[in-house]
Amino acid sequence: VMSLVTGLPVAFKLVTVAGLIGLPLAAYASFRLLRFNYPGPALASALSVSFLFNEANSVWGANIASKLAGEFTYSLGTALLIVFAGTLYRGALSGRGWIGNGLLLAAIGLCHAYTLLAAAALGAYLVLFHPAGRRALPYLMKVGAVAFGLMAFWVIPLLAFTEYTTAYSMVWPIRGFSHVFPVVLWPALGF
Repeated sequence: VMSLVTGLPVAFKLVTVAGLIGLPLAAYASFRLLRFNYPGPALASALSVSFLFNEANSVWGANIASKLAGEFTYSLGTALLIVFAGTLYRGALSGRGWIGNGLLLAAIGLCHAYTLLAAAALGAYLVLFHPAGRRALPYLMKVGAVAFGLMAFWVIPLLAFTEYTTAYSMVWPIRGFSHVFPVVLWPALGF
């Protein structure tokens, strides 16, 4: 849609950097939605930049190295996922905004399947570990129904033709703490 206004080359470039630019903004917005006081949202935004500069893995999806490897939609899905963490938590506790959260979850799922799995894990966390979790289950079911309805055109054929997909067989050997948490992420871990 953007290419109708800007032309395809400009629209492509803007979408490819949207996740990188959006990650610090998403961290700030999510911490505001989670009602963290100052300086929490600003620190979350600043510390998310350390993840962007992580060079340890080029397939994490939201860092600059993975962007250069072609993981454009993964980074956009990650930025949306971080916002979704805040909107889902607030919505599940209040019971409001399930259509908006369903739209956001569908956008996350259409960006990348791994970010969709992480979003589903957020819902599972709320149900299993949050004190108000059992009350949030009907809300989460409505959010999931809206998202599935919007993604059905893609999910149903994907599941129907799974046998024709390429298997993911990458193994990530973990040889110490710094392989999971590279040095560039240590300031964020400290906070």
